[in-house]
Amino acid sequence: MRKLALLALATFLAGCVPAESDTSAVGQPSTMVFVDHGNGLLYFNHTGGDFGNALSTYLSQHPAQQVTAIAGDGQGVYGKDRGYFVTFLERDVS
Repeated sequence: MRKLALLALATFLAGCVPAESDTSAVGQPSTMVFVDHGNGLLYFNHTGGDFGNALSTYLSQHPAQQVTAIAGDGQGVYGKDRGYFVTFLERDVS
């Protein structure tokens, strides 16, 4: 019975996939790739740290913009997006 339990544990551990680490350096400049759909809707073709860097760069270049919502595009397999839709509103920066 002990061998069976060890075999089950070994099989379980062999099937576990380690989490992917995001190797993007936070704060590093990012080449922004986005599509402006108009009416405050942009699509950023970035994920992980690259998305954060691209969004941060965009917001620093457009200080009157305020993020109202972010949604993954759902183009990858479950839990893996290839980019994000972001909606913005104009805000008063005075």
